[in-house]
Amino acid sequence: MNIENAKKASEIIIKAGLTPMLWGPPGIGKTTLSRQLAKKHEVDFAALTTNLLMLDHLTGIPYNDHGRMIFSRPANIPEVGKGFLLLDEITDGMQSIQKMLYSLILEKTCNGHKLADQWHVIAAGNRPQDGSGSNMLPSALISRLVHIGVSCQIPDFTNYLPESAEVDPAAWINWALSENLNPFIIAFIKSFPHRLYNYQAIPRTFEMLSKILEVYSIPDSLLHELIIGTIGPETGTEFFSFYKLSQKIPSIDAIISDPINGVIPQDLGILHALCTALVYKSNRTNFASVIVYANRLAPELQVYLLTSAINKDKDLASLPAYIAWHNSNSDILN
Repeated sequence: MNIENAKKASEIIIKAGLTPMLWGPPGIGKTTLSRQLAKKHEVDFAALTTNLLMLDHLTGIPYNDHGRMIFSRPANIPEVGKGFLLLDEITDGMQSIQKMLYSLILEKTCNGHKLADQWHVIAAGNRPQDGSGSNMLPSALISRLVHIGVSCQIPDFTNYLPESAEVDPAAWINWALSENLNPFIIAFIKSFPHRLYNYQAIPRTFEMLSKILEVYSIPDSLLHELIIGTIGPETGTEFFSFYKLSQKIPSIDAIISDPINGVIPQDLGILHALCTALVYKSNRTNFASVIVYANRLAPELQVYLLTSAINKDKDLASLPAYIAWHNSNSDILN
């Protein structure tokens, strides 16, 4: 994307509490973009040139304090004020340095030294194909960042990330519901469970995507780029199509107020999104209406909707309407 869109995307990512990674050829304006963000928000700007760093620059120098080894605080990690900290040339840094940045990017700490709360991290670097001697990032670092191609395409990470892992989608969905992740992400994994761990699309990056959708949810080309930069081009494009389609779900309030006549979508993906939205909406006051609507659905969807609601709020299991449904459907629950 161009510089202006990359700047807007970076602001969205930072607002979501995440770290943008600006990819692009040398001299394209990645560092200038970061400085402009600091100027716009009237905050400080600092840069760490990663390929010039040694471990001591991040860990601090150790010294003896009454028999304990203490690390002095590096001046490179601001502890007061607010601003943007640019990790520049991150693709040129030694791997030992890149690994030291894992916790700085994900948790804003480095060897116990905490970055001030109102400082935000931005990363930038060149792609291997840009001819600047850069290397690809470790997979653990790739999945901590939201990737933006500045006037270029972001790298293809499929050669650098594991293709699959043994992940239980049902267990993840239960966890995601308990953590209030975006319902469209949960519905997507319900519809396409094989996408839960697929190259750049992994549980961590789906959680990151949920944070982005909290602050920017317009289904436009910019959101498409943010999704691709978070969970990768293949899964990202598939999720974006699913997300746009799922915007057509019927009114949840209308279904709860008239569950007998509430619309039942024909598309399975929209149905999963609708059921997930009903899970989030369910409470002791309206759960009987939700059950009336669920009884009109296929057995698999009934079980998903009602058991997910119970997993999210155990108190709902004591309601007479749920007890009656449970007793009537014991055959499909076993």
